Amino acid sequence: MKTVFVSSTFRDMQAERDMLNLDVLPALRARAGEYGESIDFIDLRWGVNTGNMSEEEANRKVLKVCLNNIDRAKPYMLILLGERYGWMPPRDLLDDASNEKGYNRKFSDESVTALEIEYGALAQEDLSNCIVCMREPLPEDEMDEASRRDYKAESSEHKIRLERIKSELKERLGNRIITYKVGWDSKKKRPCGLEELSKKLIERFTQLWEADWKSSRSREWQEVELRRSESFFEENRRRFSGRDDLLASYLADILGPSCNLFILEGETGSGKSGIMAMLAKMLSTHDCTVMPFACGNGAASVTAEDFVKQGVWYIENRLKSVEGLSDEGFSGERLSPLTGEEQQQPPEAWCERFSRLCEMYEQTELPPLIFMLDGLDKLTKTEILRTFAFLPKQMGDKIRFVVSCASGFEIPQVSAVEHSIRRLVPLLEDKAQVREVAEGILKHAHKGLNERVWTQLLQKTGTKNLLFTSILLWRLMIMDSDDLAAAKSGDALDDVMIDIIRNSPDDLSGICRAVLQEAALRIQGDFAHTVLSLLAASRNGIRTSELERIFGVLGIEWSTLSFARFTRYLAPYFIWREDGRLDFAHRSIRESFEISDGETQSMHKAILSSLLELPDDDGIRRTEGFYHARMADDFPAFLTLLASMWPYSLDMERQREAIQAAQSVLALCMEDNGAWVSQGIERYKHEEAFCRASAFLGNVFSHATIYLSQKETQTGITVLMSAYTAAWIRYGSASKQDISEEEQLLLPVLAERIGSCWRRLGEERQAENYLKDAAEEFQKLYAYSPSSLNRSNYISSQYNLIQHYYKAQQYEKAYELLLELEEPCDQDFREEQSVQAVGRIASIRCLLAEVCHKLQKFTVGVKVAQSAVGLFEIYQSMTEDTAGISNIIDAREMLIEFLCIENRKTDAVAEQRKLCSNLEQMCRRMPDLSNTIHLALQTTKLYEWLCELNQMEEAVEAIQALSSLHRAIFDAAPTVANLSAMTAGCYLAGCRLSEAGRFEEAEEYLEDAVAGAQTLCAQQDDAQNRQRVEKYMQYLENVRKLLEQDVQSKKIDEKGSSDMDNNLAQAQKTFATFCKMMEAREWSFDKDEENLRIKTGVRGDDLAIHVNVAIDPERSLVLIYSPLEFNVPQEKMMDMALAVCIINNSLIDGSFDYDVAKGSLCFRMSMSFRESLISVETLDYMMSYTVYVVDEYNDKLLMLAKGMLSPQQLMESMNK
Repeated sequence: MKTVFVSSTFRDMQAERDMLNLDVLPALRARAGEYGESIDFIDLRWGVNTGNMSEEEANRKVLKVCLNNIDRAKPYMLILLGERYGWMPPRDLLDDASNEKGYNRKFSDESVTALEIEYGALAQEDLSNCIVCMREPLPEDEMDEASRRDYKAESSEHKIRLERIKSELKERLGNRIITYKVGWDSKKKRPCGLEELSKKLIERFTQLWEADWKSSRSREWQEVELRRSESFFEENRRRFSGRDDLLASYLADILGPSCNLFILEGETGSGKSGIMAMLAKMLSTHDCTVMPFACGNGAASVTAEDFVKQGVWYIENRLKSVEGLSDEGFSGERLSPLTGEEQQQPPEAWCERFSRLCEMYEQTELPPLIFMLDGLDKLTKTEILRTFAFLPKQMGDKIRFVVSCASGFEIPQVSAVEHSIRRLVPLLEDKAQVREVAEGILKHAHKGLNERVWTQLLQKTGTKNLLFTSILLWRLMIMDSDDLAAAKSGDALDDVMIDIIRNSPDDLSGICRAVLQEAALRIQGDFAHTVLSLLAASRNGIRTSELERIFGVLGIEWSTLSFARFTRYLAPYFIWREDGRLDFAHRSIRESFEISDGETQSMHKAILSSLLELPDDDGIRRTEGFYHARMADDFPAFLTLLASMWPYSLDMERQREAIQAAQSVLALCMEDNGAWVSQGIERYKHEEAFCRASAFLGNVFSHATIYLSQKETQTGITVLMSAYTAAWIRYGSASKQDISEEEQLLLPVLAERIGSCWRRLGEERQAENYLKDAAEEFQKLYAYSPSSLNRSNYISSQYNLIQHYYKAQQYEKAYELLLELEEPCDQDFREEQSVQAVGRIASIRCLLAEVCHKLQKFTVGVKVAQSAVGLFEIYQSMTEDTAGISNIIDAREMLIEFLCIENRKTDAVAEQRKLCSNLEQMCRRMPDLSNTIHLALQTTKLYEWLCELNQMEEAVEAIQALSSLHRAIFDAAPTVANLSAMTAGCYLAGCRLSEAGRFEEAEEYLEDAVAGAQTLCAQQDDAQNRQRVEKYMQYLENVRKLLEQDVQSKKIDEKGSSDMDNNLAQAQKTFATFCKMMEAREWSFDKDEENLRIKTGVRGDDLAIHVNVAIDPERSLVLIYSPLEFNVPQEKMMDMALAVCIINNSLIDGSFDYDVAKGSLCFRMSMSFRESLISVETLDYMMSYTVYVVDEYNDKLLMLAKGMLSPQQLMESMNK
């Protein structure tokens, strides 16, 4: 902030000081605000508290305050000199004040003004930051005697002393001094014609700071907005005082372990902005980084999207300071600035980027980052704000949000808000608190009040509201020469202020209204009143260009100069929205401005007339025109606005704008349940705009209902049915040759939209009637005129009806209609090949595949699902959005299911590979935990199928990928279940790598598996976990031995053939040992000596047990398989998969394998004999253990397959 001390005599310079406050300071503040800077003038005409002081004490304090404020403002000073020298205090007071500052005065006797000039300007070597203005003598012949006494030199001695000061200034500054001439207003008894001086001062100060301001032009807009918000927070902090207990409580909440979102609510004027500013300062002293965002404070800080964009810029700059962090970030997220094209991304893309950057920040060692958004209710109401989509999807310990909003602001019920802390700011409780807060405001303005004034101020009941207190104090601060005219002494000045306070209203609305009216009178009464009336009639403000046009409609002369003075002077009461609209800063200000009903309607009519002159694509015409047409009771204009939106509803790229308009219309309808609109439609159904207006309502209301409540949707249906009835009356009996194509389409469009709305409400019977009518009408139109538009409408209407039949489980009807759509869909795809056409046919094919599954038409389903996958891949290549990938995944999963049912396992595996690739792409685009879990499940299935097909090399790669996924899942959600899954995944990967002879890699995985198992055991020390640790450690030791043997074997120079012979020899020995063991145990078995295979079986307690043994010389493995002699029905697939997992988790060795596609079960156990021979006892254990496990569980698994046992009952029996 740049502060300027204003030095002049008081009595004769009131007009100039008024001009500074009314014109110069607001203009400079507006200019500085463009660069995130601020300006202030120190005007000490009043505000030095000398109450209860002797004259000497009061004079001493005045001198001290003057010199202190000069120091505060250095090096900037503005000197205004006329013909008066000013008040000369006693010499000893001047000496004391000078000595306290360590300054030796040139003159023994001088005025306070002379001391100010000498100390603040002449004593400095450089006067480049000092601006001096000298007024030429006033026209004495036009002035009365009293005025001459106030404006002319006090005496000849005073005149000589003044000329001495002027001469020294002229010598130091030369032609840089501004000499100005003014006239005399005999009626007001004050100088006039100060406009030229005002322009020169604005120009001179601008030149003074221009270099500094220009240096900020190279700043990015985000930095400018950040500085503007920082300045806003700092200004509120300086004005804040007291409420220490409240701040300490809020700070503890924000820094608490469970707070990611802190919401500060309070009524308008409760002091939320001051509290937010103090909290920002306090948080910065607690090792936190704070990014402030003052909602509505700048042209690029008026939407939630603006915050997200600034947040992206802010985090990117913070991440760049992280040592070792490349431009690709932690997970491939680029940190370099977005290109111009990328800057034009939709809001959802910005939110996604912001969310990913927050996740990256969480991984750093940077301090906690607090985003502070003050005044959410001042932001433009967009979908991002309405749903709180500006919040990251996941927040850890480092990212936190502190937001404030007015009471009544709707907080959405979204997950991020469920665990938030919400606090209500109380009003000021007593007079002590009011005074403490008010003193902070006055201190910031370099002012003070005497006790008499405080007593009157604290009697106002409204002062418990901080906004009320601020506005009342602002009224005192804008006192001008008219207010001060009667104040010739300090006591008289107190009387003036007491009268102002006493005569001010006691309520917030009243004080707002009074101060606005007082300020308006100082600009140009009628002009200002009209501007305020128009703003009060608007909902979200009005652009300057529209105000000028509205003035023309009202027949009032527009003054750009008056408007500029008006907005600058009342700057604290206004905000400029992102689209250039001027609006009130607080809702209370709008509500306080009272105008008559007749004047209100005339204002609405004038605003409406102006909006109708704007182009159809103007955003404000689109969102505000309906409101003003309703308030002006002008339904033909309402119809015109609706009709102008009809093309938007047909353009996919602009449907968002159409839906926003529809929501605006629906909000108006909700006020009377659609009565005004319904009656207007009936009355004006023969208007030219009726058809397009009704079509627009139909096109967008059915889409908008996604965001609406049940009551809002029912109101929408009421309006649409009125339009439908009116359309029947107008077009129902007309032949197609007599009406236009648009009019032909209206009835089926409305019928379809009404049906869609009924479906949203779950009223399927109501929906079916309208959907059938729509489909029949569109089919007739397509038969009458087979144009691409009619074909598209026919396909869409049939699709909507099919969806209804599918939801109603009328699958045969749905199947018949889907087959009828094949030919028009193929034609549509061949001729159009647009994004919409491809997406539509892909969705239809996907629905047909689902119907095929319901009707068990699996062979047809394979072809249809393959077609759907191909079409969605084309759609994805055309749009490149995540929705396309998601559709591919859904369609491919259905295709895989069909292939499995058709026993085409090889084809299913090929599609499963592609599915995993699609899911990997989705995880890269949207790194969400649910996507990672989905990929892990599908990778598990791929691994199992590859093992069945004996494609072990690829299976090993799959299990490694699966292990990495389990690690990622555990890192994101460190639960016991995820730790167990990660541990099991590492063990399985280690086993498969060991079997593949990749012992070094196997060792790493097994070490992780042992560590995980030990952690689980420490958390839950039971027999199962202890056995798991023992099992994993034993396998790890075996692998380490094999690794050591492998290292040793590589040192021996043996050829490949001899190695193979050795493996075969070991395998044959192991086979012989196995046969001898079987014979010794008197087992009956068949053996195949050539292929080293054994088949045997026994009768268990319940079922027969078949056992197959294979000695694998290539992998040096003994493999034992025991297939179960029954298949699992498809409806028991999930139960069986769960049961197998439960059983396998309890086994010490071996595992049950479940082929989901075939429904088959098999127990498997293996042992390596690489570089060693397996003992008879070990082989006996393997055989006995296999029979024991199969006999223990085969009956239970059979019962489960037949529905006689549940997984829960199985678990309970195992626990017993």
